[in-house]
Amino acid sequence: MIEERSFEERARVSAPCMRTFLNIARRWKLLERQQSQLLECETARLREWTKLAREHRPLVLETSTLMRISVVLGVFGDLRQFLLLTSGAGEERLWLFRPRQFPPFNGRPPLEVLFGSFEDQMRVRRHLAAVAEDASVRRQLELSDPADPGYGAIWDAPSSGIKAVCFDAFGTVVEIVDKRRPFHALLRDEPTDALAERVITHPMGLRGLSQEMAPPPTEELLARLEADVVAECASMRLRPGMDQVWSDLRRAGLKIAICSNLASPYEQALLDWLPDQPDALVLSFRAGLRKPQQQIYRLVCSELRLQPCEVLFTGDDLEADVFGPGAIDALAMPIEEFESSLSSGPSFFAPSEVTDLFDRISASKAP
Repeated sequence: MIEERSFEERARVSAPCMRTFLNIARRWKLLERQQSQLLECETARLREWTKLAREHRPLVLETSTLMRISVVLGVFGDLRQFLLLTSGAGEERLWLFRPRQFPPFNGRPPLEVLFGSFEDQMRVRRHLAAVAEDASVRRQLELSDPADPGYGAIWDAPSSGIKAVCFDAFGTVVEIVDKRRPFHALLRDEPTDALAERVITHPMGLRGLSQEMAPPPTEELLARLEADVVAECASMRLRPGMDQVWSDLRRAGLKIAICSNLASPYEQALLDWLPDQPDALVLSFRAGLRKPQQQIYRLVCSELRLQPCEVLFTGDDLEADVFGPGAIDALAMPIEEFESSLSSGPSFFAPSEVTDLFDRISASKAP
């Protein structure tokens, strides 16, 4: 149970604590939405608190909010000790965004766990505090993340800002109007996800997939599902406004990439709808990888010949399009936030690299 703090104590510490939290959030390049999730508050409320704190005006936060801020401050302190105080914000951000197998993460990024309840936050705090006490022994184990050979060589040069935008495909660049989900229907009764994984990471259609099923589906079912694939491809459309977005990015001199978890029967329909040839096209069934595996984002960067910090990823799936790229220290945001930033400018909380990107795009549209 959280012990309630007096009004006087909360009035004394709220503004300084909030300013410290904002400084840490900016250091970690957290988006406004991510800051709100850490404090478990609405975006409008976060903006109000920020304004009061930065203007040194009276601010009284609830005890629960102060306790969540205290966890963030504790994580920051222990993380710096754990990283031996010599690493920069990039390595701190990498630890926060990369999925980890140790409890309490169980395959999730630490930042995602910190978005949970106060007890979830305290589990992260206790874990990191324990690691920090024995950093010399456990540091390599915690930081181990073997990169695929061949990807590191292109990342030696210093970054000079965001140079490319990588889009997810479906729900981001294109949409399927007549959704029938034939592959899901075929695999509905499968006891494991093995075949679903296989169809996404290998070039095969419904018939090829059916040959690996026991018992195999009937010819009648296969014919109906193949017709559903044709119907979905025929109903594919460019997402409203995406042609203009694509044009604006090209005018600003940015590279454009597509990275998608895709079954092979949908490839040609997708390519037919793209405004032009992307600079990098990474499709899961061709790459043998799928989001959110870190290697697929590295492959995008490799094909673009850019560092991860020079690519902004965006899409409609938080795990695949935001947390996944964040695990390799790339910037990422949901497609809704990307479009909002294009129309009305990035949030006050956006990292400087993101602010600079949208400033460049806006300037390129000026007459």
